[in-house]
Amino acid sequence: MSYTGAWPYQPPGGGSRGRGRAKNAKVALERRVELLQKVDLFAGLSKQHLRAIGRVASVRTFNEGTRIVVEGHKGAGCFLIVEGSSEVFKGDKQVAKLGPGEVVGEISIFDNVPRSATVIAADEVVALQVSREGMLSVIEENPRVAVRLLELMAHRLRLATEASGTFT
Repeated sequence: MSYTGAWPYQPPGGGSRGRGRAKNAKVALERRVELLQKVDLFAGLSKQHLRAIGRVASVRTFNEGTRIVVEGHKGAGCFLIVEGSSEVFKGDKQVAKLGPGEVVGEISIFDNVPRSATVIAADEVVALQVSREGMLSVIEENPRVAVRLLELMAHRLRLATEASGTFT
């Protein structure tokens, strides 16, 4: 993992000791909560639930051209793009471009099947990563989180079904 000088994290060994370190951790956690509440995937969750998700999230930086997720590989969690942009490819065809506030790989939280697309950093990308195990631990303690995620995924499935012309 690489670090930049900006939120939501402090470089290791930042010199803070004791109460200062705890305060920095709290600020970083609150900043993560702010970002999470702006994302459709987590909209409607309480601050308590967002803090729980923020605690299991880690910060990742991807250089331009780096594959964030790879089509056909098993997923290990999702990524919330904080800074930068990425391109989504299905095979060799670009199907979308994603930027800050968008989520990649959220389906892998619930199923352990290969990724359906490849996502490549178009420039430097800073993202919050939430592992499958971390999110499942949050869900076990907070079932409302699971309900919200299922509502959003059902909505996305409905939109995709309507767009494809098939109905279930």
